[in-house]
Amino acid sequence: MFTGIMLRYHYGNHYNSVRDPLKPTAGFGLGLPGLKSAMEIDNDNLKEAIKESEKEEISQIIAQSNLELAAAEEDIVNMTKKESAQQIDQLDYSAVEESIMMDSLQQSELDLMQEAIERSILEQSMREYYSRK
Repeated sequence: MFTGIMLRYHYGNHYNSVRDPLKPTAGFGLGLPGLKSAMEIDNDNLKEAIKESEKEEISQIIAQSNLELAAAEEDIVNMTKKESAQQIDQLDYSAVEESIMMDSLQQSELDLMQEAIERSILEQSMREYYSRK
């Protein structure tokens, strides 16, 4: 990097500084932090525009995916409802009622057996208690 001053001599009586028109010279070295050239500002603006464009594109893709997912979920729910309705139509209600009644009878028998066992244990316990006195 060249750090000196470049001068051009004109017609034997005049000097001009030679500088790059794409790089600013005013303010550099004078303690002006953040001073950017027009090209740097354009590059920054371009980068920001690209980022915003990508964000918008991603948002659109996500929105489209959400719509497709919602439609797929709705299709699944509708298919499930249809299959459930078909299964209910094919169900033999008399067999279901008979099964429920059998379960109830078995439960009743179990309840009676449980009560009989409890009663027997209680009677045995009372006999043992009174036999000790």
